[in-house]
Amino acid sequence: MDIHISEHDVHCIGLATFTEANTEPLQTQLGVIFTIMNRVRSGKFGRDACEVVFSKGQFIGIEDMMKSNEKNIDQETLLKTKLLVVNTLFFKKHKNPVGNSLYFHDDSIDMKYIWDKKPNVKLGRMVFY
Repeated sequence: MDIHISEHDVHCIGLATFTEANTEPLQTQLGVIFTIMNRVRSGKFGRDACEVVFSKGQFIGIEDMMKSNEKNIDQETLLKTKLLVVNTLFFKKHKNPVGNSLYFHDDSIDMKYIWDKKPNVKLGRMVFY
């Protein structure tokens, strides 16, 4: 399935990656980007990247950012994150480190009581399923 990615989608993916993993290593940030794209491809989480990212209860970092105000975040780092999204999705400069993962969470959260899924990979502090 070929997916069209708009400038707005880049903004949404960039925001999600920034809020979920901006202090994490590159591979972890790539994991977030590819997990979002896996969700778009699956069709189960929304029709495009922005619907996926802004689905209630899916990306806690986005919800926290919206409560505080996007203007209060480090705009330079956000711009670098959006550039990472462009380099990854348009210019194919990075490979997918998470396979077909549709979920991830910080390793400080015990998700065993919710999911019976086996983790695909752990990158930085994020566990991808």
